[in-house]
This record gives sequence, structure tokens and C-alpha cells, in this order.
Amino acid sequence: MPLKVIGTGFGRTGTDSMRTALNMLGFGPTHHMLEIIEHPAQRERWQALALGGAADWEHLFEGYAACVDWPSAYYWRELVDLYPDARVL
Repeated sequence: MPLKVIGTGFGRTGTDSMRTALNMLGFGPTHHMLEIIEHPAQRERWQALALGGAADWEHLFEGYAACVDWPSAYYWRELVDLYPDARVL
């Protein structure tokens, strides 16, 4: 599923509230740093990228339609290029 919304804001800037709003408005599920904390598979995927692995965005965002907060905010430029039809916040 391609991302429909890409959040570019850093953590501690209201991203959890944005995640909640996007989910309520039907743009979710939304990937947030909390997903990495709560789901070990997510942590392993992102850790592999941080250690120099290839960016397999479809795999990293499998099951998500939007992303906000870290670590996706770090890669917002790549994500905007990859998903040109996504709304960017």
C-alpha cells in the first residue's frame, strides 16, 4: 500500500496527536515511533536501515498508509520522491 500522507515534523512537535487525527480521519494506519517501540519486527527493520541496509520502503511501511515522527521524518525527501501523490505535512 503506498503512503498517502507523509509527515515531515520531528518528534515532540505534536506528531502523536497528528497520528491520532490521521487515523480518525481515515488516512491510517499511521506509522509513528511508537510502532517501533511496540513492535519488535518494526524495530528490526528500521535498525537494519540505520546500520546501512537498503531502504525497502514497501517493507518498512507494510500495512501503513501514513507516517509521522521518527524515523520516517528523517527520510522525508526520499519518501516524497517515492510517493509523489502523497500529501505532505
